[in-house]
Amino acid sequence: MLLFEHPSDTHTRIVIQHNQSCSRTLMHKIITGFSVWFLLMLLVCLQFNAWPVMLFAFLSILAVTLSFQYSLQQAANHEQMTLQPPQLVWEEKKNGQYRRHTFVSGWLKVEAAFATNGDCEQLMLSVSGKRLTIAQHATYEERAQLYQFLKSNVGQAR
Repeated sequence: MLLFEHPSDTHTRIVIQHNQSCSRTLMHKIITGFSVWFLLMLLVCLQFNAWPVMLFAFLSILAVTLSFQYSLQQAANHEQMTLQPPQLVWEEKKNGQYRRHTFVSGWLKVEAAFATNGDCEQLMLSVSGKRLTIAQHATYEERAQLYQFLKSNVGQAR
């Protein structure tokens, strides 16, 4: 998800994060539903003495639970850029780690790697030959939109 915020005429904040369509509450409801289904299957399997089915059902519930946990962990990752000429500040929170870089707009170069079909596969900020890959959580279209925005606005700051 790509979100542009304009607190003032010269200040722009850009937030890039995973789609958070599954909240923690919804995840708990889904896992509770699967657990109730598992309990119902347990009672039926006990009636017919079908233990192999129970093992398969338990592993399925465990896999669903772990995938929801991973999804929520990834949803906490985000990137944020603040463009306030003459600076661009890039911040990233990924797997509990926090990184921050500050760039002077006049020295910054925005680069993109496009596939043959036009998808923006990689977006980079470079200064003095050093490159920083950004917008890793964004879709191809969002990266292309961010590339156009940064290209035009960083160019104006020079």
